[in-house]
Amino acid sequence: MNKRRRRIKLHIDSLAAGGDGVGRDEEGRVTFVPRAAPGDSLLVELIEDKKQFARGRVVEVLEASPSRQEPKCKLFIAGQCGGCQWQHVSAEAQTLAKEEIVDNGLRRAIGRGLSRSDLLQPCESYGWRRRARLSFWAGGGKKLIGFYPPKSKQISDVPRCPQLEDKLQAALTLVRKHLLPALRHRGEIEILLGEDGRSQVAVHGTVAPKGLQALAAEASISGVINGKNRLGEAQVELEGGVLTSADGFAQASKAGNIALGEVVAGALGDLSGKSVLELFAGTGNFTRLLKAAKRVVAVELASGRPALAAEHIEWRQADVG
Repeated sequence: MNKRRRRIKLHIDSLAAGGDGVGRDEEGRVTFVPRAAPGDSLLVELIEDKKQFARGRVVEVLEASPSRQEPKCKLFIAGQCGGCQWQHVSAEAQTLAKEEIVDNGLRRAIGRGLSRSDLLQPCESYGWRRRARLSFWAGGGKKLIGFYPPKSKQISDVPRCPQLEDKLQAALTLVRKHLLPALRHRGEIEILLGEDGRSQVAVHGTVAPKGLQALAAEASISGVINGKNRLGEAQVELEGGVLTSADGFAQASKAGNIALGEVVAGALGDLSGKSVLELFAGTGNFTRLLKAAKRVVAVELASGRPALAAEHIEWRQADVG
């Protein structure tokens, strides 16, 4: 016979970095609750009951916080996708939570005079992602492409995701059309949207060649990668002429990357006549901002030559240490 789990009333004070709401019970013990909003009063069932802390789940929202909002994604509402944690929290409350998380992490440094800039919000709440990494499963009569629910190893099928840019969503639709019948076993799929509006797809796992060829034949797909098998264009051009690939690195949003670049450029100031050492240079996302410098030494550990060339830039593949 299962022991009934204890239930408590809990007021949520803040949001934790991992996404959970945080409150304190009557004894002052910290309790973490997923899908809670700061300001909520909740009836919570404890699923982990320890001396120092507890974890629970929402049984009932007794009094909703003004920052609580209706999520747009049905999979999030149903608890079938772990890709998002805060769709139920307003953008304003999310901003305050993120700033508080950073302040807490840097409390000692801020106490010694370090200042934190205001959080930039260059992206919309939905439709902002230009890259996506999904998992797939083909077996037992099922073929799925999607994301994992919270604390689950079973993939939820995701035909649409409100976080994707429209053209990336269109690419996902084509991926599902051509690759779902061709997938075998288990693996991952990465999709990256380029500046020209076309997407590149990288498949990590077993897939029938006919599916890859059909996908690569689509006009809005610039290339398809599956191990050593490459169809179409090998690279994707992003803003600033930086070249990468779907199985490489790129910031999740174009607007976010532009904002990061503006912050970096502002911090660097006038580089005329100066030498710059850039560590963890990647493929040159920020290196492109150093054109005015006299000399640049860009260091990256990963193999493969960065896709940004200039006479004054010296690329070194080495341990940054």
